[in-house]
Amino acid sequence: MKICRLVIMAILLGIMTIVGCSSSTAPVATSATTPSVKAPSTSAPASTATVTAAPTTSAAVTTTPQKKINMQFALVFGGSDFRTVQAQAWADEITKRTSGRINITLYPGGSLVTGDQAFRAISTGTIELAQAPSTFFESTVTEVQMLGLSGVYPEDKKPDVAQALLPVLDRALAPHHAKFLFTTWEGPYFIQSSKPLNSLADIKGLKLRDTGLWSGKVLSALGASPVTIPLSDTPSALQRGTIDGAVWADTVVYSLKAYEFAKYAINTHGNCLMSCYIINLDVWNKISPEDQKIITQVSKEVGQSSVQIGSDLEKKYITEMVSSGLKIYDLSTNAKDKEALSKAVLAVQTLIEAQSTPLGKELIKALEPFKIQ
Repeated sequence: MKICRLVIMAILLGIMTIVGCSSSTAPVATSATTPSVKAPSTSAPASTATVTAAPTTSAAVTTTPQKKINMQFALVFGGSDFRTVQAQAWADEITKRTSGRINITLYPGGSLVTGDQAFRAISTGTIELAQAPSTFFESTVTEVQMLGLSGVYPEDKKPDVAQALLPVLDRALAPHHAKFLFTTWEGPYFIQSSKPLNSLADIKGLKLRDTGLWSGKVLSALGASPVTIPLSDTPSALQRGTIDGAVWADTVVYSLKAYEFAKYAINTHGNCLMSCYIINLDVWNKISPEDQKIITQVSKEVGQSSVQIGSDLEKKYITEMVSSGLKIYDLSTNAKDKEALSKAVLAVQTLIEAQSTPLGKELIKALEPFKIQ
């Protein structure tokens, strides 16, 4: 019996030992699965970021962040000019909306490159951004010649015209490593003179500074003698009597104080030549699609807002100039004169169209809905 009891006790002890080993393995199993539990908690933020509203896109951007891009922006006009002020607002807004990924430094007044060198500097990649009057590069990009013709459409339609022309301009500028971004309101086309101007016929025989080849041909068609000299030399040429007057925007008349020595002007209400705000195409292609979209949107906004900003400034400028003795003849009040100018502009447009490439003709066609009637 004793032997039996001992055997039974031994069996019971063996069972207890087996049970004890089983419970001691539980922590091992638990500790072994701990990394699997932490892994989901570690990967959870990634999953949450994807689900959360914006990480959908910003998560992707954060994963492969775009390097900061610093760009130099060459401008024709001086630092206090309202066009330069608008360009600064454009640059600041882009930096803000891209969270500092794109920074733009302005160089006004031709301090980086002059207006006539701007397009080449963009094309060669010497600089990233520039304001380039179309007349300075129309001999290189012949498709844009119509942009140098004044009096085609109302000046306050210029940003709308730019948006309509954007697809054509992109195709025209791409072979030259450039891309068009926007343009702004600059003020209507004024014919100014030191001699009385009571009608369009009064410009006959006058030596007038033109804004380029095509505006010169319009002046010739109206009986004036066009003269090509740099903008910076025009005020002194007027004062010396080398020329009788000039064709330019009324905002330029104000900024150069030309109304102090040339007291007569004709307001045509038409456009002046287009200043193109352009970017080097290689630089543009390095910018992320997200930031390209931001730049495109800001460019459109600044172009549109420039009409109201410019129009408000123009009222102030006109009031000051008139109070200083400038006499302005409003062409819109005389149907005969308005028709005469339109006829001269159309004749020059026909010349441009005759020598245009298919793409140039496409640009001319895109302008049709905006033309002064």
